[in-house]
Amino acid sequence: MRRLLFLALLVGFATITAKAQDPAKADPKHFKVEIDNAQVRVLRYTLAPGEKTAAHEHARPHVEVQLTDSKEKTTIVGGQGTVSQNKAGRVEWEGIVGKHSNENVGDTPVETIVIELRNL
Repeated sequence: MRRLLFLALLVGFATITAKAQDPAKADPKHFKVEIDNAQVRVLRYTLAPGEKTAAHEHARPHVEVQLTDSKEKTTIVGGQGTVSQNKAGRVEWEGIVGKHSNENVGDTPVETIVIELRNL
């Protein structure tokens, strides 16, 4: 009975993990892996005016560095969107937001570096 329960939990965890949509895999057009090693994974995120990302989610909290001034809408899947005005040079800590998409609602490109720290 314990083995069956353990197996059911393991399959459930694997299913939940499989549903998480890594940005670089869900949307390689907009997310490029710059560095990926045991300590850190760094993504470069670019989005032209009017473009929208595929739905994705980040597996861990991360740091975002805005490289451009831009205007972006983030929409949680099944929820409402929020618009943010990004300033070049702004650095911010992001928790796990859940599955979402981003849309460039401004007239300048979005370019952001996403830094995921590992083994903390």
